[in-house]
Amino acid sequence: MGQELAFRLKLGGEVSRVRYFTAPSKRNPDDPGQSTRQQMLVRAMETCPEVSIHWGQHIDTIKHGYLIDDESKAIQRFSTREEKGSDVSLGVYLVRDAALNDVDVAILVSNDSDLADAVSVAVQDMGTPVYVASPQPRRHISRKLQERASGVLVIDASCLAGCQFPNPVIDRKGRQIHKPEAWKYPEAGSSDEES
Repeated sequence: MGQELAFRLKLGGEVSRVRYFTAPSKRNPDDPGQSTRQQMLVRAMETCPEVSIHWGQHIDTIKHGYLIDDESKAIQRFSTREEKGSDVSLGVYLVRDAALNDVDVAILVSNDSDLADAVSVAVQDMGTPVYVASPQPRRHISRKLQERASGVLVIDASCLAGCQFPNPVIDRKGRQIHKPEAWKYPEAGSSDEES
């Protein structure tokens, strides 16, 4: 998984660890299959010995505010769902791995500017190169992350297509995990995105 991405990004070396940070999906009436798809992805990732999954949580919160398009600007109550703990854990493990000299190079696949300070500590204080990798064009990658990272790697369509799991994946119990149609990424040629 990580080795294929490193190979396709021409980074060389051996990928010994992939840390995946997420939160368990909660019931979503707009997407009832979301939880099942996440469970399938996690089962597929668990077939890779170098992958460790770090769980945060989703919290539903009642907030107050007004709708932008509501000219009356009447304060309304609304519910919002936020993922909590994943970004903090990612930043902590990035700094931990750098401080313990447990990583030669880190590839951060995130566009969360809240991670900029953790990237700075790893790069400047610990001397660990950290590259931000994203399937987004460079102009859409957080400016703060770009400024603090050792470099930016744009994951183009052909790289993304080549890094997918085989279909099907056989899990630890010998069960087949079939990729949902929506996840099947078409083979692609070159990308016109910046790198």
